This record gives sequence, structure tokens and C-alpha cells, in this order.
Amino acid sequence: MTRQETYAKIKELGLQSEVESQLGVNFTRAKTADLEQIIWNYDCTQTDRDPSAGDETEEDAPVAKQAPADVDNGYKAACLVFLGVLKDSNLLDDLLEEL
Repeated sequence: MTRQETYAKIKELGLQSEVESQLGVNFTRAKTADLEQIIWNYDCTQTDRDPSAGDETEEDAPVAKQAPADVDNGYKAACLVFLGVLKDSNLLDDLLEEL
């Protein structure tokens, strides 16, 4: 997020007083990374990425999963991609055991 986008999101979510209580300064004087972290902690869907994860280079970024080309149902394609992510992170077997 740009600094201007971060300011706008802080205002939109009404987090000005939260910034001041956590950082001790007005949100306009806080570092952008700190503001992004506060937004992330409030609602992680409001930011592009987890600011505590650090900066990723293009080489470090995860490769986007793709569903097989012959899948014509959008929901099925999304499920297949999600299952692939779970499998790659070694979580699929654990989840299946819980079921």
C-alpha cells in the first residue's frame, strides 16, 4: 500500500485513536509499515499483505496455483487449488485425520 492508501484506510476504518494509543503519535507521523501492521491486526483482509512477513522479491513470492484446465466449474477449480495448497504445506493429511 502507498502511504496515501494507508492514510485513507486508517481513516476509513476509524483507527486514528488506535494508532495514537499504540504508537504514541498521530497517524500522520507514524511509519507506513507501522500503520500497515495496525490495519493488518485490525482486519487482515484490508491490506495487500502481512507487513510483518517482510518484503518479498519476485523470486521469493509463492507461485500461484492453477486448477487443471479441464475444470469448467469455478467452485470446483477453487477447491482444487485450495487442496493443492494444503497438500503442499503438509496440512492436508492432518485435516483429513481430524474428519
